[in-house]
Amino acid sequence: MPHKDPATRAAYLADWRQKNGKQAGARHYRKHKIKKLAQHREWRLRHPEWEREWRRRHPQSSAERVRKATQQRRYIGLLRLRALDRFGGRCLCCGETRHEFLTFDHVHGDGAAERKRGIGGSTFYLLLLKTDAIDRYRVLCWNCNCARGKYGYCPHEAPRQADLPL
Repeated sequence: MPHKDPATRAAYLADWRQKNGKQAGARHYRKHKIKKLAQHREWRLRHPEWEREWRRRHPQSSAERVRKATQQRRYIGLLRLRALDRFGGRCLCCGETRHEFLTFDHVHGDGAAERKRGIGGSTFYLLLLKTDAIDRYRVLCWNCNCARGKYGYCPHEAPRQADLPL
């Protein structure tokens, strides 16, 4: 290994930082983040005993787990509200505005394929906020969305079957 001597290594690193700037390491990390995370994940899978030992030495209290879960739920809820606002905040079929009833409808019916690729939850809401995907998604209330999925139409738009003459 080069620079085994701590003094020469420290001198080399100081010179490198002066030439490349203070933030060079951070830039390198951001550039190669996905690759490094994948490498780290693979290493942990190859060394499960290390993972078990680390978890044994660093237990997380149940109060900490509850706090983190609550924080995550709040974050995902805020992302969802922001995404609903971006898409109009009301059902395009019946006009429902209470956010508890509103859902996102995949216009082309490709929601299962997205979930299979791992796009769901906070990832889905971030996708809605960051991309210009207004032609692929729409806001519908739960009833309208389920009716479209099951019957192919919404009862608010099509005449009811009971009203049709026999």
